Amino acid sequence: MAHVLATYPLHFSGQAITHIFLSLCPPQLEAPIKISGVIPSCDRAYDQTNLIKAIPAPLKPLVYRLRKSQQVTEWRYNQEIKRFDAAYIWPDVSVDVMQKAKARDKPIFLERINCFTGTAKRILDTAHARLNVVQQYPITAEMIQTELEQAHLADFIFCPSPLVKDSFLEANIPAEKLLLASYGWSTQRFPGLQDQPPASSSPIDRPFTIVFVGRVCVRKGAHLLIEAFVKSKVRGRLILCGEMEPVIAEACKDWLASPNIIHQPYTSNITAFYRQADVFAFPSLEEGSPLVSYEAMAHGLPMLVSPMGAGEIVRDGIEGLVLQPYDIESWVEAIRLLATFPDRRLKLGYASWQRAADFTFDQVANRRARQMLQHL
Repeated sequence: MAHVLATYPLHFSGQAITHIFLSLCPPQLEAPIKISGVIPSCDRAYDQTNLIKAIPAPLKPLVYRLRKSQQVTEWRYNQEIKRFDAAYIWPDVSVDVMQKAKARDKPIFLERINCFTGTAKRILDTAHARLNVVQQYPITAEMIQTELEQAHLADFIFCPSPLVKDSFLEANIPAEKLLLASYGWSTQRFPGLQDQPPASSSPIDRPFTIVFVGRVCVRKGAHLLIEAFVKSKVRGRLILCGEMEPVIAEACKDWLASPNIIHQPYTSNITAFYRQADVFAFPSLEEGSPLVSYEAMAHGLPMLVSPMGAGEIVRDGIEGLVLQPYDIESWVEAIRLLATFPDRRLKLGYASWQRAADFTFDQVANRRARQMLQHL
């Protein structure tokens, strides 16, 4: 059996990247491979038997107060990797860790959550320039150089969507390093979805509803969706679920005043919003493979997404419509189409639900494990 050691240097709360890590690195896999993980610490609810917690519980307050959690985690990883067959490096890990693994002749798998940072910078700089606003989270030349160093040190790079793979090809990373993969959705978080097909008719007791889930920000194209919805003039509503970036609040303030646009800053029950929607819309400008797209499809929603929002799961004309994010007129037409023809929505939604069945995280994790074995 092959033994792989992964690491991610932030506290595991079961959210965001830590949720993906835990989903792709379960204690048991079907393939003859075991993936363990060195992490700083984790909430008790998300502890797994294959996790090595680098920070002893009594020292956690001191280590975090001194901001030494990453150094402690990486030191522990460097000690543990000696007895493993390969390294599995996640974002925010230093180049030094990869260099040490390389010096020990360990094959290195690199997990990339989003596009290559050089590509992301170009996309986000353009988006903010079009709005005539300053980007709040600029990508620096140092960040780009660090990722290039990591990409060259890695033997293999997991790319969770075709556009992530394309971004590394643009950076002249050899194609043979780039492993096309995907993310998925959690049956533990959304139990029972695959047991019941989506409704065979549209509800008549509520208006046509589009839902967007995620940070309501420039990067995710929220302003483009708001503009398209307003210009469509459909009789319906747009629900934006997630924290709103101040830039969006200012740029779209007149449109956001409409009673047909509802902002839900936070919810602990996102499935309720998926269930009351007719369409999921996500015109993201820069992504890796958005979990919200997988989740929306598991709920049986037709998809209205950009190529970035499609990830590795949405196919144009089958589960939804894949449109270029800045093509506002096409988005307007698509919104009108889906608002007018409920049978078309139901057909796309049923196809979404069927396809999502092949992208549960259990299946995705086992596909990843087989990819690792193949390249070891």
